[in-house]
Amino acid sequence: IYTDRAGYLQPGPQGFTWQVGREPIVGGFRSFFDGARAQGQTLDIDFRVVSRVMQGDDAAVDIGHFKLTVTPAQGQPQV
Repeated sequence: IYTDRAGYLQPGPQGFTWQVGREPIVGGFRSFFDGARAQGQTLDIDFRVVSRVMQGDDAAVDIGHFKLTVTPAQGQPQV
C-alpha cells in the first residue's frame, strides 16, 4: 500500500514521528511487532480510513484511526 514516496505519522511514547518512504514505514511496524513478540506478546492492528482525498492521479491522503490490541503472554488482551 505504501509507495517509495509515502509519508506516515508514526505514533510513539514521545509523540509523533514523521516517516517518509516505504522502507522506514514498514521498518517501524516491523520493529514494533518484533519487540512485542520478543516479550511474548501478540499484537493485532486494524486501520480504518475515514477520509481519502485524491491529489492527482497517483497520490492520496488517508485520514483515519487504528485499533491496536495487545495480548500479553499471560493476561487479558488490552485494546
